[in-house]
Amino acid sequence: MTISQTVFSPQIKYLLAVRPDHLSLTLLREVYPSVFSALSDPADDVAGVAAAALLPAVDALLDAPEKSLGVGLTALIDKLWEALRDLVSLHLF
Repeated sequence: MTISQTVFSPQIKYLLAVRPDHLSLTLLREVYPSVFSALSDPADDVAGVAAAALLPAVDALLDAPEKSLGVGLTALIDKLWEALRDLVSLHLF
């Protein structure tokens, strides 16, 4: 079982944060689908942890070839803005 076949886990956040300077495209390909799908979770705290998990990987995500992770950066940015709009509409932000 690969990481991407598992349900999103907050431990992914720590996996990405340990050595952000050594993030490989292979590792990102493994964890990105789980993180991206967790951004759509109806529980705000799950989506928040998923978004926070991506912070140490920003440089690696920007350097990754478009669509090499399965979902492009445009879709990720759209998903993050959608989550932010939801929080604002709930008056949580």
